[in-house]
Amino acid sequence: MQTTYIYALSILAILVVIGLKLRKAGKDIENKNLTQAGLLWLIVNGAAIIFVVVMMVIGMMKGAEVCNCSDILLEMTTKAEAAKGDEKKLDALEKKYKKDMESCQKLFTDTEKFKDQATIEKELEKCPSYKKLKKMNPSN
Repeated sequence: MQTTYIYALSILAILVVIGLKLRKAGKDIENKNLTQAGLLWLIVNGAAIIFVVVMMVIGMMKGAEVCNCSDILLEMTTKAEAAKGDEKKLDALEKKYKKDMESCQKLFTDTEKFKDQATIEKELEKCPSYKKLKKMNPSN
């Protein structure tokens, strides 16, 4: 997916260069229409570049969302171990993280990106907190 964005940005960069040349040519021959066409070309391609960059950021944020779930699970696990079986503390933890865990579950079940367990595992492997979780529980 990232390579698609890189290709799109490369093409848009070339189109911006064309717009700059078009605008410069309009100024050189003192043709207002050509100058305005070049300027319009730059505006349209500038907007396209902004759109592609926003899409890249949104795409990267999805990965951060996965790591956020891993961070929450690590925090929960650490606090649960610190509770040492105290039912009151464990119940309080469950209540505290209930919404977060529901949103993470929804992320993994309702998103087309995560079609199977292997895909989820691959995304989680990118998260530092998930690596810590695996060290805490080597059976996984």
